[in-house]
This record gives sequence, structure tokens and C-alpha cells, in this order.
Amino acid sequence: MLQRKRFPQEIKLLVITGEAIPSETTITARTPTKFDDLNPFLNEGNFIRVNGRLKNSDLMHNKKHPLLRQRPKVMQAQMAVLPERRVAEARAFSRTEVDFFGLILIKEEKHSNRILLKTSGCVFICLVSKAAHIELFTDLSTEGFLSALRRFIDRRGVTDHAYSDNVPDNSLATYNLITKARQDFLKIWHKEYLSELQTHQKWQNFTSELKVRSVVLLMENNLGCASWPLGVIAEVFSGSDDIVNVASLKTTNGTYKRNITRLGLLPTAGC
Repeated sequence: MLQRKRFPQEIKLLVITGEAIPSETTITARTPTKFDDLNPFLNEGNFIRVNGRLKNSDLMHNKKHPLLRQRPKVMQAQMAVLPERRVAEARAFSRTEVDFFGLILIKEEKHSNRILLKTSGCVFICLVSKAAHIELFTDLSTEGFLSALRRFIDRRGVTDHAYSDNVPDNSLATYNLITKARQDFLKIWHKEYLSELQTHQKWQNFTSELKVRSVVLLMENNLGCASWPLGVIAEVFSGSDDIVNVASLKTTNGTYKRNITRLGLLPTAGC
């Protein structure tokens, strides 16, 4: 029995003289357990159930007095190796990530009686330095985005590994100043920023128990843990570092693919 393997001491402490429990586990008095906030009890089948505050509710018996289960182990994967586009030296915004935000309301001009316009924003993020450039546009269409993209390129240069110094031909002094500033920036980037990415700032440990046919709970933010659906792992996926971080699982409602941090591994009788 799974409960006997997981909670042997608690079962001994919950036994009262006269219950149908093997003699070697019986004691003569009720002793406190670590689950006393749930007011646990042993039913006729010697299962530990919760005897909480819902006794007078119209819920079914299994809801009023659920079986005591071991808390599922939250799965996590070690932080993945950073891709080359994040750590290879490159010109600012030559590798760029694009994201959007809005809608927001802005005034057409500074005067208080001007009309408020619905506006969206586009954020261009340099994947090397994490610098950000923001452009606003009021036309929620492909042309509106392309206009914002053109303004960004005009200011920051062409993306996708295109090279552009944007230095006037008639200003050698300005060119030298920009070149030196770029070199100084790269020295700081190597010394202070890149070295900080070496450490695993979180998820230092990872669990390896997640395998095909493992039974898990699917964590849902809008549901209590007692209502999380059960699933069975059908396939696991790992990155280039061979660390499993995604799993495909089957449930009664279909097949899903989830990050393992959203899965709770349930113990099995063989554990």
C-alpha cells in the first residue's frame, strides 16, 4: 500500500485501540501527527483521510474527506545553455528581438483639449546587450508596423547581421570617437556583463525522475491543486545540453505538451 510506504509513522500514531490494524502497528493512545491541521483519521480500510471543516457540506464523501496524498514533487530543469546569438560579440541591434505592447492612450499634442489617440508600441531588444528601442504607432496594420520598423532602422541601423557604422564621411574625428567608444563598451561588456551570465542564478538543481509512463499532475493557475488533472508522460524532450525540460503527456481530455516546471510528479508504488 502506497500510504503505508509513505506515511508509516503517521499511521502508527493515528491508530486507536480496537481498530482493524495489525497488532505490530497499534498503540494505546492518540499521539499528535504532523498532519493535525487536517484532523486526519483512519477509515475502515485503514486509509488516512482528511476530517476537515466540510463535514456538513453537500459534497461527496471523497471531497469532504479526501485521501491524504504525498505532495507531488515540483519538476525543474537546470538553466539551459545560452544560445550563440546571446553571447557572441556583435554590433548593437544586429540581433534584435521584437515585442509589442498596448493599447495606450496618448494626446495628439501637448494641449489639454486635444483628442486622445489609441496607440500601440513596438519594442526592439538587442539580444547581445539587452538595450531597448521603443517605437509608437497608431495604425494597427502591417503598414503601421513597417513604418515603425523603418524608423527603428533609420535610428539604429539594419538588423539581421547587417553592418552599418552610420558615420559621416567628412568627420574622421567623429568616426574615431565612435570607434573608441565601441571598443570601450566591448571591454566592459566582456568584463562585467558576459561573466555574469556564467552562473546558474536559479534552478541550480534539476530532477531526472521524469520518464515515459510517469504519472504527473498538470498545474493549473485557475484551479486548486485538488482539481489538477492527471496525465501520463508519453514523450520527453531535451535541449542541446541533454537536460529534459519539456514533456508530452496524455490526459482524459487529450494530449498536451508542457514545460516540466508546470508538472507535479506523483510517487508510484515502486518508489
